Amino acid sequence: MADSYEEIIRQTFLEEAEQSLADIEQCIIEIDRYSSRKKIYPSEISSNFANLFRLVHNLKGSSAGVGFSKVSDLSHILETFLTTIKNENFQISGETCDFILECNDFFRKMIVKISQNPDSQFDLKYFDNKAEQQLSSMKTNIPSDNKTEQKKEPVAEITEQKKEPVAEITEQKKESVTEIAEQKKEPVTEIYNDNKLSGEQTVMTEPSSSTAPVQEREQLTKDESIRVRMYQIEQLNNYVGEMVVMQTVLNQQKTELNQELLSKVIPQMDKTVKEIQNLSLGLRMIPISQLFTKIQRVCRDTSRAVGKEVELTLEGEQTEVDKTIIEKISDPLVHMVRNSIDHGLESKEERLRIGKEPIGHVTLRCYHDGGHVIIEVSDDGAGLNKKLIEEKAIKNKLIPENHNLREDDILNLIFHGGFSTKDTATDVSGRGVGMDVVLTNIQSLSGEIDIATHPGKGSTFKISVPLSLAVIDGVVANVNTNRYILPMSQVFESVKISPEDLDKASGVGTIFNLRGKNIPVIFAHEILSEKSSSKEFYTAVIIRKHGFEPYAVLVDEILKQQQIVVKPISKALKFTRSLIGTAILGDGLPAFIIDLFDVSQYVKGLAKS
Repeated sequence: MADSYEEIIRQTFLEEAEQSLADIEQCIIEIDRYSSRKKIYPSEISSNFANLFRLVHNLKGSSAGVGFSKVSDLSHILETFLTTIKNENFQISGETCDFILECNDFFRKMIVKISQNPDSQFDLKYFDNKAEQQLSSMKTNIPSDNKTEQKKEPVAEITEQKKEPVAEITEQKKESVTEIAEQKKEPVTEIYNDNKLSGEQTVMTEPSSSTAPVQEREQLTKDESIRVRMYQIEQLNNYVGEMVVMQTVLNQQKTELNQELLSKVIPQMDKTVKEIQNLSLGLRMIPISQLFTKIQRVCRDTSRAVGKEVELTLEGEQTEVDKTIIEKISDPLVHMVRNSIDHGLESKEERLRIGKEPIGHVTLRCYHDGGHVIIEVSDDGAGLNKKLIEEKAIKNKLIPENHNLREDDILNLIFHGGFSTKDTATDVSGRGVGMDVVLTNIQSLSGEIDIATHPGKGSTFKISVPLSLAVIDGVVANVNTNRYILPMSQVFESVKISPEDLDKASGVGTIFNLRGKNIPVIFAHEILSEKSSSKEFYTAVIIRKHGFEPYAVLVDEILKQQQIVVKPISKALKFTRSLIGTAILGDGLPAFIIDLFDVSQYVKGLAKS
């Protein structure tokens, strides 16, 4: 039992350490933002510096308490480093921030290895020596008026308002596991609570006086949170999905039951199920600020690598997004921010020459729009060079010299695998794989990306992805005698047409005229290997996929629109073209969900043939 309890405590530390390291990185980025503009000292950034020290101090104590001595040793090296900077009032530079970030990155590697093998060993001599070197070089930058200052109070006092050791572990209003450890007999008076679900962190300290605002204390109890295992959330969502399916069946059958009581109860049950469903899906939603914090580090490292001064602005950090989507959108955002800095923003000298501010600006914005999450990456650089993209595409034989592509189609060539406007590859870009990864990942989420660019003023990349992948709005359509589901997010519009409206065009195949424009047509039964059916009328479902001209998929008829609980496709069918999942309809029978965007590959094949 004791071993099990110790394992739980260690696992809790490893989980909470991830958030601690993210907070440390955030503090460093804030400090570096000041140090890149002017020469700063600890007193000028006392709040950020105190917060950084507190986090490192807590990490040292908690890691020692669970027996991870090497993590505690590195924390002690970093804590001593920060204490000396504070006491001697050393100037903080970009190199100082680089060293602390290097320590933080090594912390992360240690946590990963320790989670795999608790007995992992690490050599910390490099960090011990480098800390000494950093402090030695800082001595030459002490301001003359501070050389004879009185002795500074130890920084440790920042985090120790009362030297009373914490004696209670289980009696906390927050109901989270707390770490209490003695490091060189220093009492830890702060309790660190990592709220994973809400994406927030709370630091509870003993009040210095009885005058603490009552409202503040009340807020701490109102925002209580607990840690929930991911598999439990998945199970809850699965059961809620089954309940939604049963509710759909009842809704469809209530008119046939013809009983007054049932007719009243079922709509009420429908409302309750909907609320439970929204609540269960909300458990998977986390603020995108966790991803934005990562992007801040990417921005800093990239700007230093290419020698540009960049200011990153974040908007909509508290917008909540499905955890799965955040994981899949992470790599595309990293590539896009790096591209904005390296390709989009001009050098400092060039910006000054054309009358711009020397510091480039990149804006990351997130917001909800209907049933979608919109993420925009904007910069105030030179904008995309349409002529250069066109020349490179012709040189690489992606398009013929006598092409008649629209401007949007030319801009979309940057998403082609292997395409780059740079002649030589660097550590940052030039290999032509980044934007290809962006498009692939976004399309895997049934999302879209649009480009808006203005020469000399900058570019904006707009990503649109669904709020959740577990439940979608779908259109139920007939193809021959079977029913299929079309995701509403992929359907632009639907039009009823007759066979006489269809025509043949050389090099294109079947087309029909939609408000004066010829639209390529694909018969759904061809893609789904269904038998053709002779109908007096068809329904043309119009799709407008990013990077392609509009096209239409012909189905026999559209039956209805309803909310669909997405179930994974069978392993035997996972390689079947254009199928992305299954769902249970109102009569209890299954139906396949068609990926209309994947049909575009069929369109491209027709065009080539």
